[in-house]
Amino acid sequence: MTNPAFVPRWLAAGLRAAAHGSDGDLRAFELPSLRFFVATLFQPQFSSSFERPHPIIEGYLRACAGAATVATTASNEASRRTRASSELR
Repeated sequence: MTNPAFVPRWLAAGLRAAAHGSDGDLRAFELPSLRFFVATLFQPQFSSSFERPHPIIEGYLRACAGAATVATTASNEASRRTRASSELR
């Protein structure tokens, strides 16, 4: 259970409420300034399967795939610059 006294402070600090339980308690929040940051009071992996992943699990995997693509692109660009620089010498 989330202590409701802390919720306004979390929201003021930039966290965004992402899920509420049937009783209205905050059950998950996220930090929109990061590629992927979710905190939950439940375990999404227990309701996830290979054929039907939980949306949080799928979001995490998509964020990882996006980060890998960005890292690969940046690495390729750095290698290209290094080669171009050494050719000028």
